[in-house]
Amino acid sequence: MNLCIRRIPLLQVIRNASNITAIYKKKEFFDFCGAWKEKFSEVLVQPDNVPKETWENMRRYVMDSEFKPLIVDTFVLQMCINEKYPQAGISYYKFLESNNYKPSVSTLSTYLKLYGMRDDPLTKGEKEHVLSICKNISNTYTSLNSELANVLVRCLCQVGEWQEAVKIIENYKENHLHIRDAVSNLISYFYENGKEDLGRKYLVASLKTSLGPSKFAYDSYLKHCLKEKDKFNERIENLFILWNKYGLKPVQRVVLEISNACNQSGWSVVPTTISRSTCAVCKQLLARNDLNDEEYERLRQVTLKKLISEGMYYVTDPKEIQHYVRYIDQRKPYDVIVDGLNIFYSNRGIVALVDSIKYYKRWGKKILVIGRYHLKKMIMRLDIRDMADYFYVHDWSKDDVFLLYAAFSSGKDTVVISKDLMRQHKFAMKDPELDALFKKWQASHQYTTVTLKGSGTQLDDQIQVNAMVQKKNDCWHVPYVDYDMSVNKTRIGNNEWFCFKMPRDKK
Repeated sequence: MNLCIRRIPLLQVIRNASNITAIYKKKEFFDFCGAWKEKFSEVLVQPDNVPKETWENMRRYVMDSEFKPLIVDTFVLQMCINEKYPQAGISYYKFLESNNYKPSVSTLSTYLKLYGMRDDPLTKGEKEHVLSICKNISNTYTSLNSELANVLVRCLCQVGEWQEAVKIIENYKENHLHIRDAVSNLISYFYENGKEDLGRKYLVASLKTSLGPSKFAYDSYLKHCLKEKDKFNERIENLFILWNKYGLKPVQRVVLEISNACNQSGWSVVPTTISRSTCAVCKQLLARNDLNDEEYERLRQVTLKKLISEGMYYVTDPKEIQHYVRYIDQRKPYDVIVDGLNIFYSNRGIVALVDSIKYYKRWGKKILVIGRYHLKKMIMRLDIRDMADYFYVHDWSKDDVFLLYAAFSSGKDTVVISKDLMRQHKFAMKDPELDALFKKWQASHQYTTVTLKGSGTQLDDQIQVNAMVQKKNDCWHVPYVDYDMSVNKTRIGNNEWFCFKMPRDKK
C-alpha cells in the first residue's frame, strides 16, 4: 500500500481540515448533506462494486460545492461517519487507494474511525490492513497529535495489538487527559480480554486525570465484575474506593448502570438526598470526610509553599502580600475565614454577610473577613465592625489565595465560608493525590450560604461546597454529575446521590 505520507508537522496537517467542524455548524451544510444523500443514495446503501466514475462524481460534487473543503477526501469520509455509512466510507477510501490518490494523515485518521463504527467483526484481511496503516503512521511521525493517538489506540485494540497501543499511550506519560478515549479503549480491551491487572493499572491512571474514563470503559469494567458473582461486591467496592481516593464524582448514566447491576445482585440501590449530613434513605449520618493528620499536614505544607513562593505574586501586589502575611501571623489562629466580597454578592447581599458574621460570633468563633477596599466604608457603618477582624485587598487582587493562606495557617479545624470554587488554586495541585486531598479538605472545611424564604441566611455548616463518594457502615453514598465535562468541577451544594446498601451476608 502506497500511503505517500510526507514528513511534515502533524499539527499543520490536522489544522488543514479544521474548517470541517465549523462547516457542520451551518444550516447550509445540512441542506447540502441532504442533497448529497439523495443524489448518491444507492452508492451509500450498497457501496460494493461501485464504478470509478461514480466515486469521481461524488468527489467532484463535494469539491464544486460552496463549502470547498481544504481536504476533500477527509470531508467525504467525515460525512460518511456523520450520516452513519461506514461501509460507504471504506469503499470510497479503497477507490482512492486503487487510483493512486495521496491520502493525508487527516484522511487516514478519519478513515480508521469508520472501522470503529462497524457492528460486525473485522476479517483477518481487514485487521492486517488496519494494522499496516497504524504502523505506517506510527513509524512516520515521531509524535502524535492527541486526536490521532485516540484513533490509533482504538484501532490497535480492535485488531488485538494492545502492546502497540500501550506504546502510544506511554508516550504521553502522566498526561492522559487529552487521550482520554485512547486510555478508555485500552481499559475496555483489558477487562474484556481477561487482563485484570493491566485494566486496573490504566483505570487508576485515568482516574488520576480530571475526568476519569469514558462510559464504555466503565461498561467493560461492570461486565468484568459480573463474570464472577462471588467477586462482584469486592470489585464494585474497589471502584468506589478509587472514586473516593481521587475525589471523582461519576456521571449519572454510569451510576445508573452500576445501580441496576447491584440491584440484580442483592444490593438495594436508590436515589437519595443528603440533608444535615443525613441520608434520606438509610437515615445514617455521613461521616465528615476529613483528612487525617498526616494528609492534612502534607496538603498544608504544599499549599503554603505554593501560595507564598509561586501563587500570590501572580494575583496581587508583593507589598500587599508581605503586609497580609505579617497580619495573619500576628493574629492567627482563626476559626472562620469569610470571603466578604463573595458573600456580599450572594442573593441577599450585605444581609448575608451580616448574618454570616453574627452566626459565628454567637458561637464564640474568631472570625476573619477578607474584603475589598470598596466595601470598607460600608462595613465600617455596620454593627458587625467589632465582631471580626477585617483585611481589605486591592479590587483587582484574587482573594482565594488570601482565604487559603489564612485557613492553612490557622489549623485543621478552620473553616472557610465562600462560594469561590478555588480554581485559581489548581496551580498547586499537579499531583492527582494532592488534588484529591484538596477536594476532601473543601468537602469538610469550605461551606457556603443558602437563602431560605422567610428565615434569612442559613449558616449551619450543612451546605458543603464539595461532595465525595463515601461509605457508612453497610451503605455507600455516591454523588454524581449530569455530564462528563462537570465530573471534576467542584459543585456547590451537590445534592444528587445514590445510596448503595450492600447485601447483609456479603458485606
